[in-house]
Amino acid sequence: MRSPLLDALEHDRTPRLVHGNRKPDLLPCHPDFVDNQPTADDLASALEKWASDWGTGYVVVDTHPGESPRPSEQ
Repeated sequence: MRSPLLDALEHDRTPRLVHGNRKPDLLPCHPDFVDNQPTADDLASALEKWASDWGTGYVVVDTHPGESPRPSEQ
């Protein structure tokens, strides 16, 4: 299964959003994110770039409620 989020982070590109009918645009996460997540600073930089590329001034990030540290930070 391909993950737009993981592919975008790996290839340093802006992912395409999933557009819903009368719903907010969505960038789905992936179960493998926990093992492949970037540093907090790198993710923040990517989100700022993507928000600019998407033409919005903000991005809402909805994550699993039980934050898990990056594997190298455990």
